[in-house]
Amino acid sequence: MSNIIRKPIRLSRHAVCIIHVFSRCDGLRDLWMIDSEDYVEEDWGVEKDAAKQFVEQLDGQYNIRFLQALRAECDSHIKEWEERCKEINNEQKN
Repeated sequence: MSNIIRKPIRLSRHAVCIIHVFSRCDGLRDLWMIDSEDYVEEDWGVEKDAAKQFVEQLDGQYNIRFLQALRAECDSHIKEWEERCKEINNEQKN
């Protein structure tokens, strides 16, 4: 991720967005969900709400091609993640 050149994300012909990602070292202590009492690693509620919020904030600004490309990119990352998890599990078994 650190080698990526950040540029505006083109949602459609008439809309772009720039995403700001904050980490712990940014000192924004009030933003940390992982420290929150209601954050449970096994509970999908927080991630589902975050994904819904992400798409809702873009609502009306994107076109269908953007959503299709986003889905394809997400599917690719999920596949890579699952393959890495399989490799790790196989290494631990051996």
